[in-house]
Amino acid sequence: MVLEQVHSQNPVYFTPYVVGGLEQTPTLNDAETEYRLKNDFERGVGLDIKYNWTSNLTLDTTLNTDFAQVEADDQQVNLSRFSLFFPEKRQFFQQRSGIFSFNFVGRSRLFHSRRIGIQDDEQIPIIGGARLVGRIGNWDLGFLDMQTARKDEIPTENFGVLRLRRQVLNSHSYAGLMLTNRIDEKGNYNSAYGLDGIFRLFGREYLTLKWGQTFEDEILKEKTFDFWDTSMYLIDLTRRTDVGFDYRLTAARRGDDFLPGIGFTSRKDFTQLEGSIRYDWLMGKRTSLRQVSPLQFSGDVAFRNEDWSIESANAEYAIDLQWKSGANVSMDLEMDYEDFKKDEDFPEGTIVPAGSYTSFEVKGGYEMPGGSLFRTDFDCSFGGFFDGWRFDFGVKPKWNVSRHLEMGSEYEINVIRFPNRNQGFNAHVIRFRTRAAFNTKASLNAFVQYSNVSDQFSTNIRFRYNFGEGNDFWLVYNENLNMDQDDEIPRKLLTKRRTLLMKYTHTFGI
Repeated sequence: MVLEQVHSQNPVYFTPYVVGGLEQTPTLNDAETEYRLKNDFERGVGLDIKYNWTSNLTLDTTLNTDFAQVEADDQQVNLSRFSLFFPEKRQFFQQRSGIFSFNFVGRSRLFHSRRIGIQDDEQIPIIGGARLVGRIGNWDLGFLDMQTARKDEIPTENFGVLRLRRQVLNSHSYAGLMLTNRIDEKGNYNSAYGLDGIFRLFGREYLTLKWGQTFEDEILKEKTFDFWDTSMYLIDLTRRTDVGFDYRLTAARRGDDFLPGIGFTSRKDFTQLEGSIRYDWLMGKRTSLRQVSPLQFSGDVAFRNEDWSIESANAEYAIDLQWKSGANVSMDLEMDYEDFKKDEDFPEGTIVPAGSYTSFEVKGGYEMPGGSLFRTDFDCSFGGFFDGWRFDFGVKPKWNVSRHLEMGSEYEINVIRFPNRNQGFNAHVIRFRTRAAFNTKASLNAFVQYSNVSDQFSTNIRFRYNFGEGNDFWLVYNENLNMDQDDEIPRKLLTKRRTLLMKYTHTFGI
């Protein structure tokens, strides 16, 4: 078959939107004797423009960016001394986000898009921005620039990211560069650069090298040429295979003044060593088992850079069984060591005193086949928790009622006890999700969750009617309920915040 006179087109797609609605928040009256709901009417317009510069290079621009239709974050319970990590759910930042990936050990990364337009769990209005993603010749290119508006005491800021990457040596290796910059209207700035590469040495052996360094206006004055304290690096040697023997050896170090303004880090000023070995057997046709992993050892240790004392260590042995049906069983035995220089706070006023703690924990999990109309996943663990003990249990049932309706829920409970100090707490998190498609145009998503630690019950309901490709009507209802009402005067209202928003987007091309 021969196609003749085929011409490519590069249309420009314009997607204006209009949004309006009502927001209600509790506010004290002038006499401070009673809470009343304050009504704020929301309204706005914006515009998104998409231009396919080439078949593999796309430019997206946005003005007065709005994320009214984005699903709410999952509530989490923090049972560690590190900050919680929340994944990105906004579609504008999710699209082709892989090119902006620059991750170190654990959750640490040079760029995390949730730093843009979100601060202290508050949404900051985004004035606009642009993103250019694709490939030019042998280079992968990612460029992002966003401008946020001033809100209360938070100044307006500009966020810039540039990512370049290309193949080197062979088709399985690449080297790259990332630049980030964050500057506010007062001139305060945070800049960073990163160099990385993944190199296939031979066979299935890969070497990963990463280096990042940050610059802040105040720190730069004191440590202009201090490349050690303001940097983070990673060296990783791994064998990549799903069958047979594989291993991983990792070394990472973060200086005390490595502070990526558009990134995410949890632990400070540390050196970490990690290692793991694993052997997988791929089973034959005569058994229902697909893969058996009876040999999985992993461990890591983190040292404080200031005195090379051990801050934390972990060792784990695991067994995994996978069936051809999709079911999976996992069993783990884990040892943890933690050393606290100061007391650590946990929910319900629980405090773990400074000191060193070694604990052992047994974990297990079961996942039902994914193709079942009704399936449930379980996970459970029991063991030591610093100078006490801990029991965790989670269940995630999901039911495909019909081709139009899917219902799912999650329940997690953490029982923490410290008998020697007569302290403890129970942490519950409950989530319900419903996805309904009435037909090819109308759909409904409902997400309800509750956490007793934050005393918050939240509801996120999103109705969408799709008139055609790029033409959508959204009706979004959000409410956070106050579950810790007391008898004090003035008494708090049941609702913490309530919003009802309508949004319409219409796409046309030229």
